[in-house]
Amino acid sequence: MLTFDQFADRVISTLNLDAPDDADQIDEHLDLYDQLGVDSFQAFQLIVMSEALAGSEIPPLELPDLYTLGDVYDYYRRLVHEPVTRTSGRPAE
Repeated sequence: MLTFDQFADRVISTLNLDAPDDADQIDEHLDLYDQLGVDSFQAFQLIVMSEALAGSEIPPLELPDLYTLGDVYDYYRRLVHEPVTRTSGRPAE
């Protein structure tokens, strides 16, 4: 599992976001939209990226509310600790 700093670095570099110059300002309270300039497409990319980093093969039924970098990291951590599983009634291959 990635630490918050590792996760934040990955998010900021992958989405090419405008991060604060001072690394100390990159914390859980950093606003995705107002401070990092995330648009709606990038918000969706954050969800997909979190699921991929967590190794989740099946996305949750509801999209999470993401407002801060901490919200995205919490979503990632939940996926790591509580992977989404669904049974389809079909036998395993």
